[in-house]
Amino acid sequence: MGRGRENTSEVRNLHTLAWLCGLGALAGLLWAQQLAVEQAVVPPNPFATNNGMVPTPAQYSGPLFALSHDWPDHPLPSLKNPPWSQAIGGGRIDTQNARHMWRH
Repeated sequence: MGRGRENTSEVRNLHTLAWLCGLGALAGLLWAQQLAVEQAVVPPNPFATNNGMVPTPAQYSGPLFALSHDWPDHPLPSLKNPPWSQAIGGGRIDTQNARHMWRH
């Protein structure tokens, strides 16, 4: 009888060990998946002009857009009577004229 209890205890220990190993493996997989998602979502340099996926000349031969922090190099002239101001008669936007413009 003593031998049967030792075997039961050893089996429980093996089950516990297997369960803990499985839990550790699952945690490792989840961590690796989270890391892969973060690396896929956040580019290495979020301020780069492109993400490295530039079309070949056969796919696109036109100019490529380049970001610039220096635009514009001089202040733009103020707009005289812009369309959004004309739409509300030169006044301020409020709930009444916004509701009126929405209906048209």
